[in-house]
Amino acid sequence: MTHRHIAAAFWTATSDDWHLTTYRTIGGGLDGKPLQRHCEQVGWLAPTNTVQVHEQHLLSGKRR
Repeated sequence: MTHRHIAAAFWTATSDDWHLTTYRTIGGGLDGKPLQRHCEQVGWLAPTNTVQVHEQHLLSGKRR
């Protein structure tokens, strides 16, 4: 398993829980024009994990 650093997170609150999604960067091995083309065509973030958390639940921060 490869561990990747979280570059961004997005969360949405509903009436009784939260939807959390974390993202990592992509295209890290590219430079110059290939990187620019990749970002224009694909973007620079990819989702790595999505979880639904009840508002009373605490997250441990541990990776699974």
